[in-house]
Amino acid sequence: MSDPTIPVPLTMVMSLITCSLVIFGTVFGFVLRALYKNLQNNTKQKFDLIDNLITQLNRRIDNYFKAHDSLRDRWEDFLKEYLKIDSTRGQKIDALFRIVDQMQEAVRDLRPGMNTKIEEAFSRSLSELKLYVRDQMREESHDKRRGQDG
Repeated sequence: MSDPTIPVPLTMVMSLITCSLVIFGTVFGFVLRALYKNLQNNTKQKFDLIDNLITQLNRRIDNYFKAHDSLRDRWEDFLKEYLKIDSTRGQKIDALFRIVDQMQEAVRDLRPGMNTKIEEAFSRSLSELKLYVRDQMREESHDKRRGQDG
């Protein structure tokens, strides 16, 4: 009996293995390259997204710094105005006390003069009242005499 298998030369087996390995390597290379490109695209998209987010965050931070600077400037202006008011407050209160003291002195000076004027007006009024009463009494007595004469 003879062997039904056909002997395959070793070179042919080696060339088949080599071809298989080349084909497998080529397919594996294409798959790896596609995976690498996909990974590279995903990474690029993530980096672009992160870059956009960082840019937005920088804009927000810049706005916060501007707002902070504006608030700080307003606070400094407020403090300056408050200090001006506070420093003049004592001067204003002193000026008010001086005015009150001057008015009290003026009222003290006016009292004797007012008393004199009031006494003069009272004396004049009293004299006029006496004259009026005297004239009224004369008229009444004159009217009584006429009534008795008539």
